[in-house]
Amino acid sequence: MKRSRQRVDIDLEELRRVLDQARQQPIGEADYLKMKVALDVLAERLTPKRTTEKTRTVAFAIESGRILLTLDADFGNILRFPTAGTPGVIRLKIHPPTEEAIREQIQALRDLA
Repeated sequence: MKRSRQRVDIDLEELRRVLDQARQQPIGEADYLKMKVALDVLAERLTPKRTTEKTRTVAFAIESGRILLTLDADFGNILRFPTAGTPGVIRLKIHPPTEEAIREQIQALRDLA
């Protein structure tokens, strides 16, 4: 079952004001809590969620030292799938993605080597 997220509204102007004020004097408890909640929300959004088939695919590519070749645009999201520590990711953009077109692109990549 999918976990629902609690909605948290963050006023960026208010956070900027708190940061600007913090340069002059220590911030109060209320401002501290605003900053803490904002950072917690940001961290939660940037943290990869549960293991999925995609994360297992990336883990397999890393463990076996293979470059991931994919049509899936999700793998282009470097926050969700960072490329540091991986052999690499090659995302093919083929339209329409027919088997013949995919084979031609793979052969073109092989010819580059």
